[in-house]
Amino acid sequence: MQEKFLAFIREKELLQPGQPVLLAVSGGLDSVAMAHLFQQCPYPFALAHANFGLRAEESEGDAHFVEALARQLGVAFHTTRLPAASEAEVKGVSIQMAARDLRYQWFGELCRQEGYLALATAHHLSDQAEGLLLNLSRGTGLAGLHGIAPKRPLLSTENSPLLIRPLLFTRRDELEAWATAQGIRWREDSSNASPKYRRNLIRQQVIPPLKSLNPQLEEGLQELASQVRAAEGVLKGVVDALHRQVVAEKAGHTTLSLPPLLAQPEPQYLLGELLQPWGFGWAEAGAILHSLQRSAGSPVGKEFSSATHRLVVDREQLVITPLGAAALPPTPLALEQPELQLGPWHFRTRRLPAKGYRLLADPLLAALDLGRLQFPLLLRPVQPGDRFQPLGMRGKKKLSDFMIDQKIPLNLKDELLVLQSGTDIVWVVGHRIDERYKVSGHTAEIFEIRGTHT
Repeated sequence: MQEKFLAFIREKELLQPGQPVLLAVSGGLDSVAMAHLFQQCPYPFALAHANFGLRAEESEGDAHFVEALARQLGVAFHTTRLPAASEAEVKGVSIQMAARDLRYQWFGELCRQEGYLALATAHHLSDQAEGLLLNLSRGTGLAGLHGIAPKRPLLSTENSPLLIRPLLFTRRDELEAWATAQGIRWREDSSNASPKYRRNLIRQQVIPPLKSLNPQLEEGLQELASQVRAAEGVLKGVVDALHRQVVAEKAGHTTLSLPPLLAQPEPQYLLGELLQPWGFGWAEAGAILHSLQRSAGSPVGKEFSSATHRLVVDREQLVITPLGAAALPPTPLALEQPELQLGPWHFRTRRLPAKGYRLLADPLLAALDLGRLQFPLLLRPVQPGDRFQPLGMRGKKKLSDFMIDQKIPLNLKDELLVLQSGTDIVWVVGHRIDERYKVSGHTAEIFEIRGTHT
């Protein structure tokens, strides 16, 4: 076992000799066996134990046991109490999920503070098999089949410590046989026998009959997970290349061009992967593509929502905006006010002589006849019944009709701002100024305003 342990660490390049590592130790068989295996390795280590207090005296006993183990092994010991139950209630998640998040957050802080280059957890092949089968029972995509990787960054920060799993070469029964032969003592967690936990049901009732069909079940599932991770790497390259081609970040929203996507094989998979950052996935991608088929490829206004974003199908593109953005308040703008911040918008203004001024075709810049404006101006959201005279037109037009003509997606209409002078709309920000306020041969001074969406 010891030789296989060292060989696995070297093969997967989990650690280099002399690199300090923090071991996550609960007191159970797996983590205690891992601690004893590390004792005979050229890697300095310490033990860390998170006490959630979920099993009263049993939890306290686990903490005391791990502390005694650290003294026995002659290494440093770190421990803390973490409020998993109250955290789960606040966040509306399971206690197991809350405990996991709190534990890894603490481990990460500990690694940074004490200089450990890696955190080792005691996941083994049996854990790998249970996790994959549990994901399959729930229904999963590729992400649920890539299993536990031997190593990955512990944190999503630069120069993060590694999270390593040095026992992913052995099964639980092999580890128990070795620990028993070595005379190693460990604690039994009573919750591991409870049928109320799905993982326990997988371990006790699903895996045994499967192993009667294939005694090498764990090894086979480990091989599957490795192949899925490799396939994910290949697919990520394809998705990243397509992302650069079809996704564009614009002022306050994101667009996704559909024609290049639809030309690809398996567009539902690709669309689901592209939409993940905004909380959409495989199912929503299928519904979007179905809406395209039903409307002959160019639907307008079909909406989808995730927990964080709103998506509108707008002809040959998808338009994605954040949910829950508060309406911006009407805000006055004085003549001698060079800058104004209004929500995500930043405006800069200048007054300039008309002589020699060169008009630019920039929808985010409005050049207006200063002599016709009434100050203070007002920047405000669109209101029902708004009208203005779009540049180049003779008569007034409903702003709602103008937005339709301009093919402004439904989820962007609510975010439009207008600049008002007196009772007149003089600029639909980012789109068109009013004909009556344009710069002409009679203009003496120009009021210039430029908007930038941050």
